[in-house]
Amino acid sequence: MTIYRVQKKAWHENIWIWAGLLGLLALIVIIGWLFWRTEAPAAPSEAEQALEEAAQGLEVFLIEYPQAGEGVERRGAEAVLERATQAFERARPALDPAVAESIARDLAELQARVEAEAPADEVVPLAEHLRDRLMDAAMQKRP
Repeated sequence: MTIYRVQKKAWHENIWIWAGLLGLLALIVIIGWLFWRTEAPAAPSEAEQALEEAAQGLEVFLIEYPQAGEGVERRGAEAVLERATQAFERARPALDPAVAESIARDLAELQARVEAEAPADEVVPLAEHLRDRLMDAAMQKRP
């Protein structure tokens, strides 16, 4: 009686099977990466940056202006307000015309109060309101 023995194949004889499994694994990893990757946040637009710069300028103005009434020179507060106005003007073309006109009117009123050396309790609420509106406009510009 003859006994047949099945010879085991060496690992290199099954190379195509291993290559296929490795390729399938790579395909699964690539598909998973494509579906579950997080997209990088979009860079802020120039208008959004300018609006945020204007709002930050008004934040500094809110600190500087009340100190101007205590005998400190007003030039610092006026310079910060001027830079905030310039930043807003850079963003103005990208804004809704009605919103831009309203913010420009508020900025002009704030500038007039500063030039008239109005007390801080009249100027600060307007500046805070304007800062909030600028931040809202910047948030609306985000995709």
